[in-house]
Amino acid sequence: MTAHDEQSTLDEMKKGLDQLDRLHPVYTPDLQWFQARIAAEQKKLRRRLLQDLLLFWLVAAVVLTVTLAVYTQNRSLYLILQALAVFVPVVWLLRTNARKQVDTK
Repeated sequence: MTAHDEQSTLDEMKKGLDQLDRLHPVYTPDLQWFQARIAAEQKKLRRRLLQDLLLFWLVAAVVLTVTLAVYTQNRSLYLILQALAVFVPVVWLLRTNARKQVDTK
């Protein structure tokens, strides 16, 4: 391909793109629309964060209350629950990883 052919191809492409721009103008929303969308999304995220934090604190309070109640009422049950809290996740993870391994032979 010669330099003249390349230049004519580029000129044709530019003309085509210009015509396309004229046929389909680009619509850019105004700044207030963007700011309204951002404000609404921030409000939604703030509300979601508050809900998540309240749920976290509620669950933490319940867990601590139950733990303290079990500890003060029956220390042997408390120790059993603590041991289960350590060993059950480890066993579960080991079983899950063992299932995922595939024999490649």
